[in-house]
Amino acid sequence: PSYAHTDALPIKEGSMIINDEERFFYISKDALYALVYNKKDRHAQNLSVLKIDEKTGGIAHSVMLDFDKMKPLYSDLKVLEDGRVLVFTHVKADDGSKYLYLMESKDNGKSFSKSAILNSKRDVLNPFAVAQAGSNIYAVWIDERIPKEFGLYLNYSNDSGVTFKEQDIFLTEGFDSAFLPTLISEGNDVHLFFSGASKDKPVGIYYRYSNNRGHKWSDAVNVTKYEATWQPAAMKIIRAKDGKLMVFWYGRGIY
Repeated sequence: PSYAHTDALPIKEGSMIINDEERFFYISKDALYALVYNKKDRHAQNLSVLKIDEKTGGIAHSVMLDFDKMKPLYSDLKVLEDGRVLVFTHVKADDGSKYLYLMESKDNGKSFSKSAILNSKRDVLNPFAVAQAGSNIYAVWIDERIPKEFGLYLNYSNDSGVTFKEQDIFLTEGFDSAFLPTLISEGNDVHLFFSGASKDKPVGIYYRYSNNRGHKWSDAVNVTKYEATWQPAAMKIIRAKDGKLMVFWYGRGIY
């Protein structure tokens, strides 16, 4: 079976490979969706959204997304308080252009329509990160529009994804490279951790935050207490019960 079902619904957010398909499960309080990549033909890879019936464990409905003949590479999904479903997808065109594509469903995932392309240039790389709190939605991605540099760019919406900024925002000025963006948002606050380095900045985990819904950002601060000897990876942000914000990552050990 592609998944199991009990009254406890023991399906965790993550991915699995089933019959040459990679299925990413997204769980919210009142909805269960799966993003399914069909990888049987790498030249015609497609992406479908499945709505899971939590009572029976069966597929309530599914729909294949249309990316204007572009190839989907990586996706994330958010269910908003008003029931709309947003799918963020890194896509690649035949000419090599790469975009962060947003599609929206207003009927619980039965159909999707193109909503926006979030990057101002055509050089999006994986991975990207998405966070949402109330009406505020943020997307940060790696971009190679500056030759020989990898930077992080942001686009955001303060009206539940109805509109995004016409021009994306460069977040890693002063860094020669920046990777692995990780976001968490709460109310009007959004916190960003990323791996970065430059000639005068050691390789490490850096932190920036905005307390006004993404409009202005703090300076980048290195939160690692040592100079990393290789690229940190696998970052995870957790808000503790006492209010502390904690970030974990893998280096030459787990920190």
